[in-house]
Amino acid sequence: MRCKVVAGYVPDRNGTKGQHPENQLRELRDWIANSRHIISQEYVDHESGRKGAEKRKQFAALFDDAAKRKFDLVVFEVRAYGQGTGYGYAQRGAVSIHLSEWDEHDPKRTGAVVYLYVSDADAVRAEWASCGVEGRLGETCNTDYGMREFAFVDSDGTLHRVGSKLP
Repeated sequence: MRCKVVAGYVPDRNGTKGQHPENQLRELRDWIANSRHIISQEYVDHESGRKGAEKRKQFAALFDDAAKRKFDLVVFEVRAYGQGTGYGYAQRGAVSIHLSEWDEHDPKRTGAVVYLYVSDADAVRAEWASCGVEGRLGETCNTDYGMREFAFVDSDGTLHRVGSKLP
């Protein structure tokens, strides 16, 4: 396996237990060392993300450097949704990917499922529709669990569910 150049982003979790930037950096550095990757740069914001994106200068710098291809990989924060639920999140700033275990998944007969949590599901659907993406693009609807969602099945059979919180 080729070593990858990795960038790590660490936000201030505003006093969340054990989430001080130094604790997060220690975990990040350990993971990178154990994975035999090379760290490009650590991006650390000491302002809470709750204060708005304009306060997170390092978050903006991370995306600027990603656009310049200064590294191969960005490390996400990963957390479970409750104990033993088989459901969790990989998150970097406002970008969140939902992951779940599915005992019945069989790559020979079932496709994968991906959930993308976005700020505006209607805007993402409109953009995908205007691009003419290959696959089946469903209509956006409100769910009984407080989300505005649509579904898209790509040409490989992967179901992409895209949602944003209802206002």
